[in-house]
Amino acid sequence: MTTTAITLSNSFTVNNTEIESGSIVPAVKFNADGTPKYYFVDSMQIEWANGAQNMTGEYGQGTPISLVMGNVGTNDGLTSLSGNFNTNYIKQDGAKFGSYAGVSVDENGVVTALYDNGETRPIAILPLATFSNPNGMSALTGNAWIETDYSGQALLKMANTNGAGEVTSNSLEQSTVDLATEFSNMIITQRAYSAATKIITTADEMLDELTRMT
Repeated sequence: MTTTAITLSNSFTVNNTEIESGSIVPAVKFNADGTPKYYFVDSMQIEWANGAQNMTGEYGQGTPISLVMGNVGTNDGLTSLSGNFNTNYIKQDGAKFGSYAGVSVDENGVVTALYDNGETRPIAILPLATFSNPNGMSALTGNAWIETDYSGQALLKMANTNGAGEVTSNSLEQSTVDLATEFSNMIITQRAYSAATKIITTADEMLDELTRMT
């Protein structure tokens, strides 16, 4: 079956469809009471310009627009009645054009692109590397580490699964230093230094006294 071309300008018009035998039938035919008798169109394919992804349903292309105009023989959708037209319901699954507005990263490492039309789309996943012996890694300049034979090879895992940690976005890493322990060590070191200087002072006084005795 072949279909006629559809022109879009904020609305669309389907004139008729052509079947293989060459005869032309209307896309929609109505009963005498204004309810639809049959539909001969159920989807609409769009070929965009300027490199945009076409909506043809072919490999690598977008999904055609489905046209759901109601049930045959009922007035729950498209009708042809005298008087003013009234839409019973509208179900829209598309969105207006949106510009890139930023990204967000969740605790599972999924990077989601944000658009100014309210739409979101996952675009990448940040994996986490785990090692059988993290303490066997070798330190590099700039607070970086590299795997060694002692640490084993890196195993890439999705965050928050199989023993891997979770990703905390928009956060600053706090120091893991225990302040109480560090202050205690500083006091001990200061006391040890004071004791050492006291010993030197005492020894100096003893030598000075010995010199005076001679």
